[in-house]
Amino acid sequence: MARYVIQAENQLERIEKLNQMLNELSKLSKQSLVTRPRPKKWSVVEIVQHMVIAQKVYAPKINGVLDTASKSTNNSEHKASFVPSYLIKSFPPQQGKVKSKMKTFKRFLPVINDLNGVDVEQEFKALHECLNELSSWVKEYSMKDTAGIKFNSAIGAVVRFNVPEACEFILGHNERHFHQINEALAMIENK
Repeated sequence: MARYVIQAENQLERIEKLNQMLNELSKLSKQSLVTRPRPKKWSVVEIVQHMVIAQKVYAPKINGVLDTASKSTNNSEHKASFVPSYLIKSFPPQQGKVKSKMKTFKRFLPVINDLNGVDVEQEFKALHECLNELSSWVKEYSMKDTAGIKFNSAIGAVVRFNVPEACEFILGHNERHFHQINEALAMIENK
């Protein structure tokens, strides 16, 4: 299997697209955003909270590497190692479909007890902040030597990432869940 090529410029464009999509979602009614399409499916706001929870697990690891990595000339393109390449390729939606379904670990589950009482604006603001943080990580890693510094993924030492790989994984995770949001909204409209 060919190794996945990570390009900082491509990541930044995709992050901006997600920020624009989030802006569009924020214009929808609160009822659309808190309604579950089916009893055991997440609402849009729960999906948004899940993305925030997942990224926050990586923040101390990525910030730690970026704080200690030495400056370098343009490192805007990286080849992912074998296992991250496999995950990165299989994670985001392809041709409008999620290729491989995955169960979420308990620690990444949304923790909204009252969907009608949730502050949707605050949840969306938190995701905008995460997307902006992801963008800043991409900009910073492209100016530092981070490719050789690996850390455990959110599931432990089974998968180890460097900063470019982790950013690509987080981005693919978010793209996967924005696809899930679109599916949830389509189900709600067809009720």
